[in-house]
Amino acid sequence: MATLKKLSPFNAAIIFCSFTVYFYLLLFILFPFLKTNFSFHPAVYWFITGYLLFIPLFAFAVFKVKSEGNRQILQALNLKKLSKADWRYALIGTLLSFVFTGLIFGASMLLHKYFGTGMLNTTPWFMEMRAFIGWEKLLLLVWLPMFFFNIVGEEIL
Repeated sequence: MATLKKLSPFNAAIIFCSFTVYFYLLLFILFPFLKTNFSFHPAVYWFITGYLLFIPLFAFAVFKVKSEGNRQILQALNLKKLSKADWRYALIGTLLSFVFTGLIFGASMLLHKYFGTGMLNTTPWFMEMRAFIGWEKLLLLVWLPMFFFNIVGEEIL
């Protein structure tokens, strides 16, 4: 079994900051350019921006694993069968996340109703869009590969 070389905190910060700057440029230059010059469903602008971020992230992650001499990405991820304790931890953690999220939003609604505070807004400005209508629902199929590149690329990296 090949051993993974540890990434120094400095190098990890460089990688993180590089992709953060790249995302910032996509979000504040490309995204507004697309919105201004084309008239598609707003989700399309996010899909284009997302693919331009997540595919390079995924490719870089695979390159990094290979350059470290690790031929088996799944081995590098240290994937294993979940034990009963792992399942219990995952289920309890998920349920607690749902409960506390509900409490936070419930408190927000009560504060809004009785004290006039603003409601929580959990949608970033670049993700706000109208609902899909008719054939536009097929655009969700475009989202699935982007979701894969996002999640898997982050986990590998």
